[in-house]
Amino acid sequence: MLSMAAFSEQANRTMMNENTVPSGFLGNNAAGGLNVFNIGYAGDTISFDIRISDVQLTAPLSGHTWFGGSNKQIEWKRKSSTGTVKLEYSIDGGNSWLQIVDGAQNSGSYTWMGVPYVDSNDCYIRVSLNSNGHWDTNIEPFSIISTLDVPQTLYPANMASEVATNPLFTWQAVTGASGYYMQVADNPEFEPTIISLIDILKRSISCRTKSL
Repeated sequence: MLSMAAFSEQANRTMMNENTVPSGFLGNNAAGGLNVFNIGYAGDTISFDIRISDVQLTAPLSGHTWFGGSNKQIEWKRKSSTGTVKLEYSIDGGNSWLQIVDGAQNSGSYTWMGVPYVDSNDCYIRVSLNSNGHWDTNIEPFSIISTLDVPQTLYPANMASEVATNPLFTWQAVTGASGYYMQVADNPEFEPTIISLIDILKRSISCRTKSL
């Protein structure tokens, strides 16, 4: 579409890669390896960064949070499925790299078994083709955390009284959490529970309860 042809900061379209629509695909619809990013404000001139490679990392994305000890899928697009790749990770913004695997099949994905127990908001993955040395990383960092924080209740406050019988329970979001487990009881041992909810995907829930 013609309306999707313009890229600029004011158009809020500041990148083109294998995760965007459109992507930098080839004439045969194969991955083109084009990565245009940091597209600036369009005036008399416009600035941008560009990286062209036979391989392009597509996961993890910037802003993702991975949990130490978990198994995570690393994904990439490539112009050819032949050969092998080397996968590395960095927890210091790319200043140093540690090997995940070398000689993995160039299949487009690899399961990283046992993400390390570290705490860093400055993590990068690098995928390199062993055939020609082409490589790619995520443009912006993602996070790895070793432990999950305890959710902090926002409402009702601890030891609150005269709470409505249909309150909106709210709590602070926990980085890396995929869901929450909520219980309500009239005793500190939670035996028995009045409400027991598993895998709440948001950080607030409205509950209608009886008066206690």
